[in-house]
Amino acid sequence: MQQCIEKHLKAYLIFNGKEIRKTHDIAELISSCSEIDESFNILLRPDIVKLTDYAVEIR
Repeated sequence: MQQCIEKHLKAYLIFNGKEIRKTHDIAELISSCSEIDESFNILLRPDIVKLTDYAVEIR
């Protein structure tokens, strides 16, 4: 699930002409997306941001 969210956020940034860093940090990606569209801020919830921990452990 983490990887799916990460890829979707990165795709959104690329679609909107933003450069992306190599990161698995969901909070960082959401913050970048919210610079384009503030409605992404609703995703800055502890349960979603916690998914970053799983990406680092598994990969």
